[in-house]
Amino acid sequence: MGWLMREKRIGETISLKNYVRSVCDPFMDVKGVSIVGSIAYIAVSIPKTNGIVCLVFMLRNTKTEIGYKDMDESMYPYYFDCPKKILDMLTPTECDNSNKWRKECRRRIPINKAYRKIGPGTVIDTVESISFGRKSEYGPYSQFTCVDKGRGHYKAHSPNGSGGMHVKLSKSNILDAGFTVRY
Repeated sequence: MGWLMREKRIGETISLKNYVRSVCDPFMDVKGVSIVGSIAYIAVSIPKTNGIVCLVFMLRNTKTEIGYKDMDESMYPYYFDCPKKILDMLTPTECDNSNKWRKECRRRIPINKAYRKIGPGTVIDTVESISFGRKSEYGPYSQFTCVDKGRGHYKAHSPNGSGGMHVKLSKSNILDAGFTVRY
């Protein structure tokens, strides 16, 4: 599946929520839209079944074009930040992939909430240790202090307390390792 893109007119600004609605509206009844980062979670009513399912759109919005790549929950998209308000709109389904995806999204709601509270100086303890370098020659580390969350900069602390090193961690590194936060 590829991207569906369109050019923007010079000076055109587009609300991503309005854009997503305009793409869906001719075909289905949009019940709710939530955009997290560059991912749109859209609760839509399917006319034939009267069921409400979730569409997941990867969004791209540049100076010259706007577009999306569409998926639905039955494809088990690897995006799990769907807000509770969208999940609560969805009707029960017998689709295994949809149920697994919904369960994973709900499992991550409190984790994402805790992650959003991380700021400079916050100490993070990971459940699983993280190593760095091509052959994991640096580490393992399981304690980090946030330096600049926006850029993913953290200070890793040695297990024996003898210093550490500055590292770059992505949100998925932290979420996948499991974590607790000390403020």
